[in-house]
Amino acid sequence: MHIRLEILLVWLGASQLLYAQGISQTPYAQFGYGDVETLANTRLEGMGGTGTSLVNPYQINFKNPASAAYSRQYVIFEGGFYGQNLNLKSSTKNQQILSGNINYLALLIPISAKNWTIVAGIAPYSNANTRFRTVSSVSGIDSASVTNYTFLDGGLNQVFITNAVKLPKGFSLGLTTSFVLGTINRKIEEVAQNYNNGFLENPFTKTVINAKEVYRFVDFKLGLGYHKLISTKYAIGMGATGTFNQNITTKRELISSINSNNLTSDYDGYAIYSDTVSEDKQSAKLPSVYTFGFNFEKLNRWNVAVDYAFTDYSQYKSFAPINVFTSGHKVTIGTEFIPNYDAIRGYLKRVVYRAGGYYNQTPLNIRGTQINDMGATLGLGLPVGKGGIGMMNLAVAVGRRGTTANNVVEENYIRFFIGLNVNDRWFVRYKIE
Repeated sequence: MHIRLEILLVWLGASQLLYAQGISQTPYAQFGYGDVETLANTRLEGMGGTGTSLVNPYQINFKNPASAAYSRQYVIFEGGFYGQNLNLKSSTKNQQILSGNINYLALLIPISAKNWTIVAGIAPYSNANTRFRTVSSVSGIDSASVTNYTFLDGGLNQVFITNAVKLPKGFSLGLTTSFVLGTINRKIEEVAQNYNNGFLENPFTKTVINAKEVYRFVDFKLGLGYHKLISTKYAIGMGATGTFNQNITTKRELISSINSNNLTSDYDGYAIYSDTVSEDKQSAKLPSVYTFGFNFEKLNRWNVAVDYAFTDYSQYKSFAPINVFTSGHKVTIGTEFIPNYDAIRGYLKRVVYRAGGYYNQTPLNIRGTQINDMGATLGLGLPVGKGGIGMMNLAVAVGRRGTTANNVVEENYIRFFIGLNVNDRWFVRYKIE
């Protein structure tokens, strides 16, 4: 569901009337291959999105493929959903939108009780659903204007499989292979018109461009983990991941049409209509992303983790006519606390309480303005089932992306996450004595 209001925004130096639908609903989705999703389960969302160094044998950690190597006794199923209340605003107007979507579905299976685990799942990769209008003046003709309507819909999805192995001396290694596919449709309508005393005069021209971008590629994420007990009660962890700027091939089908109508011309009011269809392929480059994390924990009581991520778009290429990408930096911090992990009575003593925060200097640079994203999170882990075979995870994030300065759009959002985790012993051969 969504609430739609009309808002006059300023974007890239021209005024815009923005309409937003779908799950992305942000003008930032027009760049690249949409608004890229960060895959993290609800537990980690409640900790600010950190997790590169975290391990938990009862929950899946999507942030680092190597973390799955520590889940070698239980089959784990996880599913997640999220909703968003987004408020877009300029210096004078605002627009509010509600939306929701499935966040992830995943299954972890221990192949070997000693060292090999796999995870398979599906999740969104990026979203591109938005629409806006740009109105520009014509130099030298005060009564004339050009209105540009842009409509985007679609996005990319991923099917992924993770292989993780436990190495000696506390190390682990993992590789996530994601099969990414999807389509982004871009429709641009351009109308040139001239008004005289409030009445529309000819000539009137309209240009329509429909671009269908088809993406099919394989993405790889390599992870390394280290977990070490430093006493009977305390442990430390470290982790690192990397996705690399590999070449991919994308395909675009372009349909353009021109509709002209000039009642004073020799065509005596008959429209001239031309249609052009073309298809081209482009060798693009994915951005590279590197993350590093550290955590310190008191076993079964509390945990504190910090992550740093660097995103490099320096070699990125796409069909977009404007390149607004640069390097990005993100710092996240999170913590979780359990009052009494072994409590027999007192449900609240076994609830996991989480909190975190993040500061993200995104790789988007609009009109010389770096787009920053910052926020804070809270989360709960609620044990469910007899014997605690699962957990209901809840999280909320409150943040802001962008700014109203320099003719850029500011987004204020509240995101809600809910996830269900179920784990059980499968494929166990019982012995009868």
